[in-house]
Amino acid sequence: MALKAASKDQSDDGVKKHSAHESFEAHGDADKISFVGKKVRYDLFVTDTVVNFTGKRRHAYAINGQLPAPTLFFTEGDTAEIYLHNRLKKEETSLHWHGVILPNPQDGVPYLTTKRIGPGETHLYTFKVVQNGTYWYHSHSGLQEQAGMYGALVFNKRDSGMMMNKYKEVLPVVLSEWTDEKPSQVMRRLHTANDWYAIKKGSVQSYAEAIRYNAFGTKLKNEWLRMKAMDVSDVYYDRFLINGRPENEVPQLKAGDKIRLRVVNAGASSYFWLNYAGGKITVVANDGNDVEPVEVDRLIVGVSETYDVEVTVPENMSYEFRATPEDRTKHASLWLGSGHKMPAPDLPRLKYFEGMKMMNSMMKMNGDMKPMGHKMSLQKMDMNQVMYPELQGQTMSHEMEGMENGSSHGQHSTHAMPAGDSITHDEQQGTIKQIIRNILVRCIRKLCPKSRGNVRNAGWTWC
Repeated sequence: MALKAASKDQSDDGVKKHSAHESFEAHGDADKISFVGKKVRYDLFVTDTVVNFTGKRRHAYAINGQLPAPTLFFTEGDTAEIYLHNRLKKEETSLHWHGVILPNPQDGVPYLTTKRIGPGETHLYTFKVVQNGTYWYHSHSGLQEQAGMYGALVFNKRDSGMMMNKYKEVLPVVLSEWTDEKPSQVMRRLHTANDWYAIKKGSVQSYAEAIRYNAFGTKLKNEWLRMKAMDVSDVYYDRFLINGRPENEVPQLKAGDKIRLRVVNAGASSYFWLNYAGGKITVVANDGNDVEPVEVDRLIVGVSETYDVEVTVPENMSYEFRATPEDRTKHASLWLGSGHKMPAPDLPRLKYFEGMKMMNSMMKMNGDMKPMGHKMSLQKMDMNQVMYPELQGQTMSHEMEGMENGSSHGQHSTHAMPAGDSITHDEQQGTIKQIIRNILVRCIRKLCPKSRGNVRNAGWTWC
């Protein structure tokens, strides 16, 4: 099934939409445009549904019959009117607008900011759109998000026509995962803290494997410290999805076409690596904020993060835009273009014993953590980085050797503290708190100037 950009006033899923172009009124010269915000209404119907990703029928939640939920489009300055109709038989539901600046009662967290929405009830969310960029929305009731209740949220700029002229397509790309287990069963397994999911993924490090990788001593010490096997993702997932499918296609693209992808990580617990068979990925926005464009070979997207990226179709072929979870067990694909398929590079298996060795080096034989003090820089705490085979030979392993030997190679790092300072744990905590406060104050002053009045009192909805 081809992935298509939404452009109609009335979508196929029954959601009432208003064209962004209706929000523009020209006065005088063509380059002088005044913007008049308008009310944009959506009706969202939550229902039980059945999906089949693995050959087994499983229960899920759908909004307007879709998984993921339909992408909602607004333009900066619009007033959103979103009616949520709960058609579930026995459950209450809700929607939370992730990363959106809005009045606290519209935040969508039941029993905290917004009233519960019981079976058969309808609730209106309404707020002024005061920002632009890529965001998302999801249920905040029980474990409904983990079973399909999530979707992309796009706030177009007032001059979005310029963006449409720059790109052949602007496409939402919603990343997620699926397990045939009930979300409540996943929670139960996580509480038992066993290695069942690691066994299913093949990431449990046996003694035979330790001998093969010349890491028998590392494995033995890990057992002595009563540490579990190394893993970077707690849950085994049966499928990883892009816009609700393990594979999606955009066949209408031709050589030279530039595409903007609005990437949303709606996964319950997965970080995703993104890479592209057609060349570099240009990052142009993060969490709704424009950034200085930067080209990368790949990038990692954390849970709930959003990125806007640009890619180009180099030839008349089909190029894979791939999302690989951090544990590198499977992947999901978006194929751009048509013709001969060009797959993206596979990411190699993680070096679990390197991560195990690093963790062991930070602990005493009795299981207590070693006092790191000012010798531990932020870079040295990145355990995942020592596990990436593609980073082998870079500075991380060298810094870890220095830490184990009692020297501080990290003093030359931009993150390292001066060697001559004696800093206590309380002073470290105070410094971190002050840094966090400064960042938040700076963001509030930038995003919510005094001229916006009530916006400064709006609820922040980062989670």
